[in-house]
Amino acid sequence: MFEYNRVKRINLDDASDFMLERFPGCENVDVVVQFGSGQTSIELLDECWARFPLQELPHIPNAESVLGHKLEVQWGRLGDLKVMVFAGRYHLYEGLGVVPCVLPIWTACNCGARNFVFSSAAGSINRHLGDGGLMLMTDYINNLGISPLVGHQHLIQSPFIDM
Repeated sequence: MFEYNRVKRINLDDASDFMLERFPGCENVDVVVQFGSGQTSIELLDECWARFPLQELPHIPNAESVLGHKLEVQWGRLGDLKVMVFAGRYHLYEGLGVVPCVLPIWTACNCGARNFVFSSAAGSINRHLGDGGLMLMTDYINNLGISPLVGHQHLIQSPFIDM
């Protein structure tokens, strides 16, 4: 039985095999970009070589996400860089479990990705930051107290992830 709160090595390998088949050469990806709310309509790539709905990735539920998340994975070129784009993602609060939230990025990492850019719609207590402004996050406060790393030490080298 598949558990949506725990990624097993065989599930990660299934998803990685699928990704490598759909995106030839992605083991040499330069950067992975994951867009958040309101940003998934951005066409980042200069040239898109392949794409598929995120729900086709093995062990991902066939479910929609919140408004503004396209749920599409793209593989292509941006300038001289080979780029993988996750246009949208699942969230813990959607009730689908941890796996749909972490498996796509862990799959990219398992395929060889080492450089990631994550974007999201985020709030700030700084009144000088207006709506739609850009900010760089170097750390965060986890008010939920839930970590997607819990129970996954068999897949990671260290439980202490540096942002």
